[in-house]
Parts: sequence; C-alpha cells; structure tokens
Amino acid sequence: MKRRQFIRLAGAAAAIPAFSVARSQEPGRTRRLGILADEGSLADAHNKPTWRAFFEELAAGGFIEGASLQVDYRGFSQATLNTVATELARARPDVIHALAPPAAHAVQRATHDIPIVVLADDLVTSGLVSSMSHPEGNVTGVAIFAFQLNVKRLELLHEALPHAKRIGILADPDQKLASDALDRAARDLGIEIVLFSVRSNE
Repeated sequence: MKRRQFIRLAGAAAAIPAFSVARSQEPGRTRRLGILADEGSLADAHNKPTWRAFFEELAAGGFIEGASLQVDYRGFSQATLNTVATELARARPDVIHALAPPAAHAVQRATHDIPIVVLADDLVTSGLVSSMSHPEGNVTGVAIFAFQLNVKRLELLHEALPHAKRIGILADPDQKLASDALDRAARDLGIEIVLFSVRSNE
C-alpha cells in the first residue's frame, strides 16, 4: 500500500466514519503510526470507545496493531508537549495523529515532512492550514466546525432533501456561520436559511 493511502486511512479513522474501508496491503510492510495526545486521553486507551472505534476502523483497512501496524503512543502534559512532540518526530513514524490543535502545532514545529493528521474544530482558524482547498504543508485532518465548508454542507443537504425550502441552522452565535458565499448558494438553490443562536445547553 502506498504511503498516501495509509495517511488517508489514518485521517478517516480519526473521523470515526460509519463505513468500512477495504484496502489491500503491501505484503510484509509494517506501518508506523505515532499518536500524540494528552496523558489523560491515552490513559487506558484500549478500553475507551473512541479509541476502540479508531483502531477498529484502521483494522478494517488492513492495519492491525501488533501485526501490520506498530503504534508509538506519546502522552504529554502542558509542560512536556514540545519535548514529547520533538521526540515523536525524531522516531520517524509514517504518519502522526495529533489529538487537538496544540499537539498538532507542536509536532508541526518538529517536522515538515512527516504527514500529520489532526482532529480540530477548525483547521484554518486554528492556524494549522492556510485554507481548506489548499492546505499546503504536511497537515491534514478533520475540521468539525469549519465555516468554510458551510456552502458544501448546504449543497449536500440539498442533494439529500431536494424539496426542502427552509433549512434551520442551530449554532453557537460566536461561530462564523453566515457569509456572502452561503447566502448566494442558498439563493441559487432556492433555499431560505433560518439561523437559531444557542448560548447554552439549556
């Protein structure tokens, strides 16, 4: 399997998708995955649902920890983050999964050639990539709230529900949801967007 395919699969596993990825593997080749996460997240990781799902998704693609996949776990505290990130980069894994932007920034400073897969609210506003369409550098991943994708989200909703004429958005008012591009896309699709702001769980 090519390195790029492995990186894509690691990114997919980071998102915990609801589908199985079936990929063949290069015979005899063991891939090395570095994980950089805070110590609390890694404590008893194999008994946590999110980590179990992560490794189940990798296994579905042929990457089984202890067999075809070697995992280098690196836990950090606030005081040790930069040191641990540098040590992980020096270990030269095939790809690094950084849990949260601070970890990604630290490992981004430590290496410019090892691919980094990060899970973040927004890859652009966190300063990890220059743009969603042209991220540049060695960082990719999953942007959960990226407002730059709102037009694409609206288009996908329209494809799924072509007869819907009003779409409500429930969101934190501090999130940048509205944009000229989104307004134009809504008009072109004949959709009215209704925004509902929520500041608390209640």
